[in-house]
Amino acid sequence: MQITSARFCSNRILCPFFAVSNRVLFIVNPFSGKRIGEKTAKTIAEKLSHNSAVSEIFVSHNLTELNAFVGSTNLNDFGWIGIIGGDGTMHGFMNAALNAYGSVNPPLALFPCGTGNAFNFDIGCATVDETLACVLQNRTSYIDVAEVTYENGERLWSFNILGCGLVADINRLAEKWRWLGGMRYNVASVIKLLGNPVQEYEITTDNDRFSGKYSFMLACNTRYTGKGMMMAPHAELNDGKFDIILVKACSAFKLLTLFPKIFKGQHLGADVLSYLQTSSLSIISKNGPQQSNIDGEMKGQTPFRFIVHKNKVRVFVK
Repeated sequence: MQITSARFCSNRILCPFFAVSNRVLFIVNPFSGKRIGEKTAKTIAEKLSHNSAVSEIFVSHNLTELNAFVGSTNLNDFGWIGIIGGDGTMHGFMNAALNAYGSVNPPLALFPCGTGNAFNFDIGCATVDETLACVLQNRTSYIDVAEVTYENGERLWSFNILGCGLVADINRLAEKWRWLGGMRYNVASVIKLLGNPVQEYEITTDNDRFSGKYSFMLACNTRYTGKGMMMAPHAELNDGKFDIILVKACSAFKLLTLFPKIFKGQHLGADVLSYLQTSSLSIISKNGPQQSNIDGEMKGQTPFRFIVHKNKVRVFVK
């Protein structure tokens, strides 16, 4: 059946379609980045309509709306799903879907409309047009996802990063300065580095156990974090492991000299840094619960543990 005019129902927009197999779902964060998510989704939907595709757009104003929509929607009705926003938007959708169904069968396309867009650096789709080109050429790859469990029983899923200590402090401060755009990560980094916070952790991985005072711990599935910082140069999205960066407590001066090297991935030789790969990790903070940074979102707190699920989700890549 052909529909010739758009239909509006709550936050959904149904664009013209010709076959169920060509249905596309867009999840839009209207607050992400420069707040052009809705406009971007409609532009992409218009381009896809020329290929006889139907685009259903859901505008998610908060996690409650998103969880309710995903929980009441058969995602398998769609050929693929487009995420319009940043890493946080991808995190929100992935958690809603995996907690509701345990898996996501349609491939996901993350259209970078956020501030950092770290994941898109890794998959080679730095712009909306590049992402759409990958979709049209049907280039996909499976990626790993970490299942994170907290002491209170909360379960979250991470496709990008998971950290605590200084990296969480920086992200928490950066979130207050979203009006600075991508620069907020750099500004927040300098301020927090000068403060030089230290935490005492007990960390257990597949093969090692670490205990002592640290500046931060960061587990990475992606090479990049923040705004183009190559935190984990050897990370691969589908190797069944997250790359762990552990930085021991040191002087603020040493941290200030270390962080500029991260943008080029030249920090691994630092004597205060340990770099390893693992499919599981647990962390306990001896100084009491510490908030965690998961995919750029401030959620959960120590202690927590994670286990990596290999090839959990399929995404479009360059």
